[in-house]
Amino acid sequence: MPIVSFGQKVDSMINLIMERVVDDDDNVNREDLYEELLHFSENPLNINTCQREDLEKLFFLSLSQIENLQYYLYSYGPIYSVYELQLVEGFNAETISFLLPFVFVGEMGEKKGQFVLQKELENGKHQILSRADVTFQQKEGYAPISKTELEENPDKRYLGSPLYSYLKYRFYSSNLSCGVSMEKDAGEPFDWNYNKGFDFYSAHVFVSNLWHFKHLIIGDYKLNFGQGLVFHSDNSYGKSNLLGLAFTKNEISKSASTNEYGFFRGFANTLQVSKLNITTFVSSKKVDATLSDLEGEETEISTIKSDGYHRIVSDFEKKGKVNELIFGANVNYTTPFCKIGFSGERYSLSEFFLPEVKPYNLYGFNGKSHWNIGSDYRFRLYGFNFAGEVAIDRNNAFAQVHNVSFQPISRLGLSALYRNYSPKYYAPIGNAFGENGSVNNETGLFLGMNFLPVKRWKLNGYVDVFSFPWLKYLVNKPSQGYIGFVQADHTLSSRSSLFIRYKIESREKNETESSEPTSAVYSCNKQEIKVQFDAKISSNCSIKSGINANEVSVHNQKETCGLLLYQDFTYQITKMHVTLNMRYAFFDAQDYNNRLYAFETDVLYAYSVPMYYGQGSRYYLNVCYAPTKNLNFYLKLAETIYSNKDEIGTGLETIEGNKKTDMRLFVSWKF
Repeated sequence: MPIVSFGQKVDSMINLIMERVVDDDDNVNREDLYEELLHFSENPLNINTCQREDLEKLFFLSLSQIENLQYYLYSYGPIYSVYELQLVEGFNAETISFLLPFVFVGEMGEKKGQFVLQKELENGKHQILSRADVTFQQKEGYAPISKTELEENPDKRYLGSPLYSYLKYRFYSSNLSCGVSMEKDAGEPFDWNYNKGFDFYSAHVFVSNLWHFKHLIIGDYKLNFGQGLVFHSDNSYGKSNLLGLAFTKNEISKSASTNEYGFFRGFANTLQVSKLNITTFVSSKKVDATLSDLEGEETEISTIKSDGYHRIVSDFEKKGKVNELIFGANVNYTTPFCKIGFSGERYSLSEFFLPEVKPYNLYGFNGKSHWNIGSDYRFRLYGFNFAGEVAIDRNNAFAQVHNVSFQPISRLGLSALYRNYSPKYYAPIGNAFGENGSVNNETGLFLGMNFLPVKRWKLNGYVDVFSFPWLKYLVNKPSQGYIGFVQADHTLSSRSSLFIRYKIESREKNETESSEPTSAVYSCNKQEIKVQFDAKISSNCSIKSGINANEVSVHNQKETCGLLLYQDFTYQITKMHVTLNMRYAFFDAQDYNNRLYAFETDVLYAYSVPMYYGQGSRYYLNVCYAPTKNLNFYLKLAETIYSNKDEIGTGLETIEGNKKTDMRLFVSWKF
């Protein structure tokens, strides 16, 4: 069974990890990271027998910490108590508290066995998840409209109700996972005319340890290999996770998300022969696109739509118009001290893709097919951890990324990462470390540090300097920038903690929000500071107080500022099995560049970091009722009130008035 430290609930600890390790505006998929931690809390690792690759999925652990733990087990034998983790070099109180919900102390001989269907079915668990969201204020897309006006412009109103909903079922055991997900976004119709009930369906059957097959999957899945230059479904863990910069996951994994883009649909498997792993996959699915007619009966793709929304008539005219076929393989040889891998994939569309040519996308993809080949490595030498990848594509363009981390003493960790992605390089399913949002047109050097100067203090810091050799969207010339970051965490006592975060960044962009060639390019500089205090008042009560402020300066323009103040209160009514979490926040962000972000507690399997822009206040109440260990009900009510607006949103999302009130319901049942 998992061990929960300091009497905290697992989901509370996961929230703390996400808040401390992932920066609010890091370019990461937070929901995937959150769900991954929830998975490990439900399926904890035996710390005495788990493999290195399992520990690497716990992104808050550095490579050096993982190696130190394995060295301790090798030198001194099995761990008999979680308190023994204090003796592992590089493990401080915070790291241990983060780790405890995801591990347990088991016998040395307890290893995951081979797949046996009868055993998996007997020992497996079922889970049903259901969620519904609604905004109380009426949006423009749902307002009454005359039949004549709607016939003249069918896109003036949404086709469905304002209710967002999803329903998920999953069965899981040690070597088997089966799941079905169904979802409809707000505004999407739930009918049998435009849709077949829900708008999006996803399913998978995932098997592990079957004969020599490490993994087998049919349905929707993700691929993560190398450093992301060829294919990588997940985002990186963010720059603030300093020593976990090198991608370490090299595997197939199931996709149970309701995200309608960025996954594979088909078949994949990993065959393991001693230290050699051979992964092959094929994926075929429909994607949304705008088709343009050519001479005769031929058509071409002008745009690919990836937001997953099907709320208006024109959305359905684009839905599933093009077939995307991807197949490829990864071969890697792994030992405890090194790994080398080779990846290749071919990507093809059923129609010719020819987007409108703009100066910034001159080197963008066009055609019906593309391919990428890459080689990745990882090894340890004299205490240094090296990792990297080099790749080439159909255009004979190169991309490379190299990382090194070093822990000279247990209290100090250093990391450096260099990347160079050609403007001509294109990776349709790649996802590597960078600032550009895609694996191309970027060169940069990252230097990071993790330092434990004295007891109860922890310092993180990094500097990232980058440049873009070619134009970008809304940047009419080659540009450059930098980011500096430092965070200090202080454990005041066993019941209270404080962290201070400072960030400074500079980027070049057009003077106006226009891609016209005449728009001048200037530097936009931003400084931000965040201070947060957490305290546990009693066994049932805790508080959190925070302040977040920033300052933005643009060439020859007056400096603008943003301010966010928030106060949280959490109380557990133990006898009633109820947990209450409340927040009141005040914000004043003068300009969109001053927008602020702050993590807030949400229902299970939801991760919320809302954006604060304008002037006003926001409050929410989150209620969890858990009558049994396996049955949980959640309710979240949140309202944002603006003092400088009489209208919220744009287009069909417009709300008349200065209030926006949201409600979210969630149920989780295990049996």
